Amino acid sequence: MELYPSYRVHRKLPVNYKTEDRQLFEHELEKEFPKIDLLVFNRVTAFPESYLIQGNKELTNVETRIHPQKNLRLIIKKIQKKSIHIPQAVWIMDFYSANYFSESSNYFHWLTEVLTRLYFAQKELAGVPIILPSHLKKIEHVVKSLAAFSKTPIIWLNKNEKAEVKQLYYIPHTAPYGNYNEEILREVREILRNYFQLKQDPKLNIFISREIAPRRKIINWGTLQSLLNQKQIIPVIFETLDWQQQIQLSSTTKFLICVHGAGLTNMFFLPPDSHVLELKRRGDKINNCYFSLASALNLSYYYLLCDVDDENKRTQENDFFVNQEELEDIINSII
Repeated sequence: MELYPSYRVHRKLPVNYKTEDRQLFEHELEKEFPKIDLLVFNRVTAFPESYLIQGNKELTNVETRIHPQKNLRLIIKKIQKKSIHIPQAVWIMDFYSANYFSESSNYFHWLTEVLTRLYFAQKELAGVPIILPSHLKKIEHVVKSLAAFSKTPIIWLNKNEKAEVKQLYYIPHTAPYGNYNEEILREVREILRNYFQLKQDPKLNIFISREIAPRRKIINWGTLQSLLNQKQIIPVIFETLDWQQQIQLSSTTKFLICVHGAGLTNMFFLPPDSHVLELKRRGDKINNCYFSLASALNLSYYYLLCDVDDENKRTQENDFFVNQEELEDIINSII
């Protein structure tokens, strides 16, 4: 069953694009994605650790494709849990395998990759329950966002259980990692906006601070604060807010600044015609998921290239140095 036909996206360059940075963005400007097909598996065993087994083979997914492979350890594990028998169910998360860890519950992945699949489950498979590991009940953004999709029943799988599913529907990613089906993403945004009655009142300038985060801190944060105060940009530590407070705040923000990372996911809730500034590692042409996200949400995207503390570390593990003069120039062009 085809859920969505093949499609092409065209992205605008960043508002403050410089020709010398062409290699960072040129490969992201036009993308073509294959059609999305609903996959059906018969007699599958699902585990709360996000393992799926069919017969004596483990199902794993890489780039939305399913690859059966033998895994004796999992077959043995299959025997050790209490069975719950389910005639039909839907799986909307990534699988865990020996070589692939499911990050589906992480904030960015949950909003952009899981809820987009849940959208299809509710639309195309009405009344068929989804299976989720019960440990996700402890994650606030998971539980609260699921409430907006209340028409879809949920089977919570406890750690001592396994689900024996006669017919399992698997909804693949709606686009390759770091890319988005723009129509579906915007539909999900509207569902969440309406459910949480977000104000859409653009009046604040927010800098998402990583002051208490373990990594991706701003090395010269102390010197930047006077500039932010002067420009009436409010530093906010989102970790000190509950999720609903975060999205309410985002819905009243007209200008969002953040170091590359999950904090930028909050652009999902910005009002129309808002601006996003990503503090991006200098020379990084791989981590463009937030440039693509801003384009998919039709927001104005800006970037500032930053030096990092250790060139040998991944972007996600580094601290950033922000050039204050360059930051001020971008801020002045927006507010």
